[in-house]
Amino acid sequence: MAQPKVSIIIPVYNAEAYLPMCLGTIFKQTYPHFEVLAINDGSTDYSLKRLKEYAAQDARLQVFDQAQQGPAAARNVGLDHATGDYITFIDADDYVKENYLERLVTECQAATAEIAISDYYRYKEQTKMLYYYRVKKDYQVVDLALAELLQRMNKLEFTTVWGKLFQRTLFERVRFLAGHGYEDTMTVPKLYL
Repeated sequence: MAQPKVSIIIPVYNAEAYLPMCLGTIFKQTYPHFEVLAINDGSTDYSLKRLKEYAAQDARLQVFDQAQQGPAAARNVGLDHATGDYITFIDADDYVKENYLERLVTECQAATAEIAISDYYRYKEQTKMLYYYRVKKDYQVVDLALAELLQRMNKLEFTTVWGKLFQRTLFERVRFLAGHGYEDTMTVPKLYL
């Protein structure tokens, strides 16, 4: 049986300094069946140049360039070109563990889930510390009443688009609302519902 393909979508804006770590951790994944769609969103630094250099080294990376329109529009470009069975979003200043894709794909398949949410670390500048956030295991959104779901939406792990694996079919009728802040919190609840 063929392994499902994952499309990794990365909006990039002036992230030249972060791209080596971000892309380095992606290309070291233990799960090899993926493509990377990096959308340069009008960067004024050397982000586009760096992306093209990485693309020349690894054919799994596709680079798209657009005038600055914000992360929502960049993510939509990625969705328009994604060919994977699953979609995940990684911010250009983030990085992932080597087994990130493998764990999420395994969990989605084992539970026949449409969405898997990962644990994550968050660096807090004020304390100069790295904090670990664990997501409750086997959380079943389908079992929640709408009011309870909306109440939980204030938790970071439920509102962000990063740190999740989505079945691509969920995006057949859902796109990010471009030109607005908090595009994650405007989109992710629609995907849950």
